[in-house]
Amino acid sequence: MRNRAPGDRREALEELGDGRVLPGCDHVGQSAPVLRQPVWPGLAVAQPELVTVLVGQTAGRRRQRVEQTARHDRATGQEQLPPGELHAAAFPGEPVPEPRETGCARQGFDPQDFDFSPLSRVSRRDSSIIVRNRFHTRGGFVRRTRQVTILSVAAAAGVSKSTVSRVMNETPNVDPQIVTRVRDAAARLGYRPSGTAQNLSRGRTGIVGVLVPDLANPLFATILKGISAEAEQDGYRTLVADANEQPGEELRHLNELARQSDGLILCGPRMSTPELAGLAELDVPIVLVNRKPDRNLFPSVTVDSQEAVMDLCRHLDGFGHTSLCYLGGPSHAAAEADRWSALQSSIRSRTKLYRVPAGAMLDDGHAAAEAALATGATCLIGFNDLVALGAVARLQELGIAVPGQISVAGFDDIVYARFTLPGLTTVAMPQTEFGQEAWRLLSPYLHSRKTRRTRTLSAHLVIRGSTGPRRN
Repeated sequence: MRNRAPGDRREALEELGDGRVLPGCDHVGQSAPVLRQPVWPGLAVAQPELVTVLVGQTAGRRRQRVEQTARHDRATGQEQLPPGELHAAAFPGEPVPEPRETGCARQGFDPQDFDFSPLSRVSRRDSSIIVRNRFHTRGGFVRRTRQVTILSVAAAAGVSKSTVSRVMNETPNVDPQIVTRVRDAAARLGYRPSGTAQNLSRGRTGIVGVLVPDLANPLFATILKGISAEAEQDGYRTLVADANEQPGEELRHLNELARQSDGLILCGPRMSTPELAGLAELDVPIVLVNRKPDRNLFPSVTVDSQEAVMDLCRHLDGFGHTSLCYLGGPSHAAAEADRWSALQSSIRSRTKLYRVPAGAMLDDGHAAAEAALATGATCLIGFNDLVALGAVARLQELGIAVPGQISVAGFDDIVYARFTLPGLTTVAMPQTEFGQEAWRLLSPYLHSRKTRRTRTLSAHLVIRGSTGPRRN
């Protein structure tokens, strides 16, 4: 095999990272340095036809030196390397370096004098060149896949692990020269500090818990998107718990969330007023969405839907509807009392208003539709859009046209309300704003800037095809 001249180094090796490459030897068969620790962030083999590698194999307790020849495959760009423990690689045309602190092997050395245990094994399935950290080859490039640790940075910068930690956490009173040295070493090695570890060292988790009564309801999914978008900008993540419309599950979920979160956001909690007041003992910042706490125990984002409900009643009165039936929501939902009260105060004196218990889900509206029909009402109003859409589905099954024979309306303006046939008339809640404002109330608490205030948003009426003139 022809030897390469030292000047062909760039043709033989592709340099990565800080430009340092694995030293080699003058000719095939000469041993190369044994490196106990890697001194380059990556290695790629470009053109060499033959690479001599020093492979250690274990026979009982004795390690023997075996020189193997790895042939470069021009088609795949990979080195075909036999299994074993790789100690070093030698490239034709590379001069033998002087001995260094990490140890250097020349011809005739005894491999038992060296500790090769930190070096990684070469898998039969991975023909890449591997030194200590595992590498994989793609298109001829050998890339490190094991994460660089804080100890690696400390060793490269010549400082202690705690010093690296102080630099990465931006602790004051650290020598600027040391800061520069540590950050240069971290950049050279590709080190990225763990955000979770940094937060824990500061007494924070970087997580905010969010409790929703029903994640299947698009209303809460949209509120959650608003929270998450704002939280992400502040470097926080959200951890979500779904109570599935079971008030008894809420406290259990909250106890779990409180242990893992810096703060909590409760969306429309269904728990009782005493249970809600008891959450003050959790000793974690809490913000409520669409629920007013007694005595202003917690900051809250609420909605004033009175004007929008009055707009709905005027809209129905204009179509001649004088008999309405409200499909009520869960008795433990604060929104249920608010919406029923708003309807009672918004109808004209000549209008009859009935109430049929339903719930908060599609099935609840579907099941309550026939009872609502029995009242003789000419328009059904669901506790939310899901209940209203469930009622529409049942009416259509019964052959009753909407709005030809009966009108239907709801609350929330979830995404489904736009795409049903007919589209659903609804009192629209400020869903994304709910989430955004909840985060803006919680954020000061996370930074020890306590404020106790309530933010009130406004609802509005959206008119679509599910409401029309009364039919006798």
